[in-house]
Formats: sequence, structure tokens, C-alpha cells
Amino acid sequence: MFFMDTAGNAYINKPPLFVFIKGNPLPDKRKRAPTTRRLFKPAGLKVIFTLLNAPDIANLPYRKIAEMTDVALGTVEWIFRDLKEMGFLIEMDKRERKLLKLEDLQKRWVEAYPDQLRPKLIIGRFNADNPEWWKTIDPMDYGICWGGEVAAANLTQHLKPEKIIIYGRKLPGKLIIQNKLRKTDAGKIEFLEPFWKFAHVLTDKGIVPPLLVYADLMATGDDRNIETAGIIYDNYLA
Repeated sequence: MFFMDTAGNAYINKPPLFVFIKGNPLPDKRKRAPTTRRLFKPAGLKVIFTLLNAPDIANLPYRKIAEMTDVALGTVEWIFRDLKEMGFLIEMDKRERKLLKLEDLQKRWVEAYPDQLRPKLIIGRFNADNPEWWKTIDPMDYGICWGGEVAAANLTQHLKPEKIIIYGRKLPGKLIIQNKLRKTDAGKIEFLEPFWKFAHVLTDKGIVPPLLVYADLMATGDDRNIETAGIIYDNYLA
């Protein structure tokens, strides 16, 4: 039986052609391709998000970065290696690292987040009889943060939310009971688990970091949300 594979093994015997090659190692570039892709997988996206929002964290020891992002130490080392190889980070000396091509890195994060990380964060979906229930809520009272359309409405007064995105460490039972939220797989109210630990410009307002507001809006593909995302970008991210 003739055979040939990507590891360099081959056997072809069809006179006058005879090829027999076995056990050749993969080229170095082929070996490293899977690790490079880690950068935009869930763990890599957590680390990138933290770095984009707090660039000075790049100078901390890998162990500290691992603790801040809930990512394994070995994975953090690979992620920083990928950042350097892809031109997103340079080591100035042993104590200083600098992020490069921030706009490109931010764009890549926004594109990867909806498919790679976001689905893993969903805690539950709900509906409410009163579509404006959220207007009377102070998220700080429940240990939650607004994301998506509600966050954008609070920041821009340019949007009437149709879907509610809430980030919180667990489902806030008191909030659910008081507002008579009903659990359903097709609900317009989404609860997601936060994946960051740093303070940011909107922390005291009970709103997620602006980059996440922008990403959640862009992921909907809705024209009105994309227009509002542009305002968020100009005011907070540009």
C-alpha cells in the first residue's frame, strides 16, 4: 500500500519511480503553528484583554499575571512567547516589556472573543415580563456589571436596549426574584461570568470595561448596535 503523511513518512513504489522516506521530523515552523494559535484561544484572550486594559501588567512576573487572569503559569509563558513572535510585544530589558500594534491586537481580540471565549462564560438566560425592569436597578447593589446594550445606553444615551447582558460571579438570586425573571434557553437576558480582576474607568459605575462593551455590541451584527459601538470606540478606545 502506498502512503505519504505530513510527518515526512512516505512509500511509493511504481516503476520507474521508487520513493522510500521514513521518520523525518516535522519542520520547525510546522511544529510551532499550534502554539501560535493559542494567542486567540480562551486563555490567550483572557490575558490579552487584561493587557489591553492595563498595559503595565505586562511588566509583572508571569506568575503574578497567571494569578490575575486565572490562567496556568505555563500557558502565560506560551502566550507571551506568541505575542513576541507575532510582533505584539517587545522586551526592552529584563524588567520592561512593551505592547506593540495595539490597534491590530485589539481588533483581533474583538473578532475572536464571541466564538472562542464568550460561549464559555454564559451562566444562564432569562426573560422578564417588564422589558424596562433594568432601568431601576443599581448593579452595584447586586455585585453585577452591565454589558452590551444596557452599558452602551448608559454611556451614550444613543440606544434603546432590547437584550440585556449582565456579568456577575454567580446568578444574583435576589435580583432574579425581585424582578420576576424567568429562566429560558431563548431568553433576552444573559448572565455571564466575568474574566478580569483589574479596576478600570467604569468600575464604579457598574459597567464592564469599554472594550468588552464594544465587543458585545459588534458581535450582534445589528446596525444600531454597530453604530453605537462606533461611539464607544471613539470615546473610550481610539
